[in-house]
Amino acid sequence: NLSSELLLCLFGSAPKMLQGLQMLQEALRKLKNETIACLDLILKWTTLQIASSTETVLRATCEYLLELFGMLDSETYTLTENESVILFPVLVYHQGQTWRTLSSKSTYESLYSSLFQAATKIF
Repeated sequence: NLSSELLLCLFGSAPKMLQGLQMLQEALRKLKNETIACLDLILKWTTLQIASSTETVLRATCEYLLELFGMLDSETYTLTENESVILFPVLVYHQGQTWRTLSSKSTYESLYSSLFQAATKIF
């Protein structure tokens, strides 16, 4: 289960979301099994951020996902069908679209490409 403090951060203002992402990163390093147990919820939240966040939260979310996918790969974890259904449609849909409105388009395209490659390793 996700803590109420974490939920308040994840569904708060942009600064609170960044704080929530920091909490998720700490959990990723210290609580791998618990992170995996909540993976469907984490993927749902991160896909919402890919679709609608501010530039700062979007970048932090993508960086968190890269770290998450790296941990899952090192644990030889394979996404379940339900987890894949949450993640891949959003990644495919937003391939190249989200970045058109951002100030650092080339940086985000590179980050997104890395994210997509990392996700396919655990599929």
